Amino acid sequence: MRILIWPGSPEMANMGDVAMTQVAVRRCRELWPSSTIYVYASDRAALEKHCPDVEHMPFFWPRVSLLQTSSVMGRLTEIIWSRQLLENTLFLELLKRSIKAAASSAYLAWLNVDAVVVAGGGFLNDTFSYFAKWLLTDLVMQIYQGKHVAMFGQGLGPLSQRVLTVASEFVFPKLSILALREALSGNLLAKRFGVASHQLRITGDDAIEVAYERKSHQLGRHLGVNIRVSSYSEISDRDLEVLSEVVGDFCRKRDIQTRALPISKYECDRENARISQVFRSPLLPEEFYDTPADVISQTSNCRIVLAGSYHAAVFALSLGLPAIGLAKSKYYITKFKGLAAAFGPGCTWIDLSVSDWPEKLRNELDRAWEQAGCHRPYLLSRAEEQVRLSREAYAAFAQAISSTNG
Repeated sequence: MRILIWPGSPEMANMGDVAMTQVAVRRCRELWPSSTIYVYASDRAALEKHCPDVEHMPFFWPRVSLLQTSSVMGRLTEIIWSRQLLENTLFLELLKRSIKAAASSAYLAWLNVDAVVVAGGGFLNDTFSYFAKWLLTDLVMQIYQGKHVAMFGQGLGPLSQRVLTVASEFVFPKLSILALREALSGNLLAKRFGVASHQLRITGDDAIEVAYERKSHQLGRHLGVNIRVSSYSEISDRDLEVLSEVVGDFCRKRDIQTRALPISKYECDRENARISQVFRSPLLPEEFYDTPADVISQTSNCRIVLAGSYHAAVFALSLGLPAIGLAKSKYYITKFKGLAAAFGPGCTWIDLSVSDWPEKLRNELDRAWEQAGCHRPYLLSRAEEQVRLSREAYAAFAQAISSTNG
């Protein structure tokens, strides 16, 4: 058995995505012990650090000429992109030639995989349209070649771009399993794209398992903090100033300290530096957030977590700690709404687009801090349940492959 895994972060630079990739590798290894597992990665050394028992598949998709809008053929492909095109054998063979040129020596390994597993992530949306297009095109090709394909721990949407919706409508009905991390917007999109009920699972986020297995028996003493400042979060400098004031007041009142919880190591996010700047704390040495386990260890020292990024909240909730999400863009509002539905009252979020958000945040920080112990048992039970559902989804994929292969 040869399995190819799509990670949410080929650069291995986002600890939430890395955790989900580790879970995907672990599950595949448990189900197919003698399998060869390939993982796409643009940073081979980082892959070896986080997933040492896999084979490296170079992340060649940015070099596939037919998908490059900077080229004449790439622009033409986007203009004529349609379901008919994705079903056209001549086009698919032309695309295969383009992939062969981009993949170079990795082409035969790509060509000969038996199954493709898309590890959990929140990349199938308009915000990360370039990545979604690469992924969906690969799945079109794998389906064309008769391979088994499943997607796990997915956060879908917002998704409206024509190229992505056309590809989704083609790919999704042909998946063996589509496991979603939330049942709100993702469920509606999946049904709109033609996913049948027997294919669809609601499992929660796959990174939950990595944190849940490291849960401690007592609450920490700190306020965990994370912030994501980017075009897709829409958080402004003024928002950061007010946030700094609210958190500072809360910490002085409680006589507590913040604990930085960076998730992203992408240079464009500058997450560690942003946290230090906003919350006036020292820069966290890289060895404290170099792996998912490092970040989870830092999180376990907290009583509650204030999260600007999704997986800072996921790690906290999976440890039994209340989390408060900070959302302003449609992208993050969708993510935190789904997470709150999955974990219940211990997970809340603040809409930074409303004028009274500072007062709401002050109240929510007090409530979460005082009720942390009460929320803990239910949060841990929700984490345990979602781990079970995710494992069942992987087992269903294994069964689907076994049934097809006879």
